[in-house]
Amino acid sequence: MLIDPKTAVALFIIGGIFTVATYVAHQFAINTAPGLKAEDFLPLPPSEGPPVPRFLQAKIEFPRR
Repeated sequence: MLIDPKTAVALFIIGGIFTVATYVAHQFAINTAPGLKAEDFLPLPPSEGPPVPRFLQAKIEFPRR
């Protein structure tokens, strides 16, 4: 489960539905892509290809659960 129901209620009371959605999205990203680093989001240099994030060009091995 991405979020505990008590945590969801507390976040909803404090910040509303968008706070809960942001928290869930953040937890999902942490759980699905722990292998990504900040350098992976840098654009490729012109000599290597188009200016897209590096993780789009390289195969990243995600751990199996």
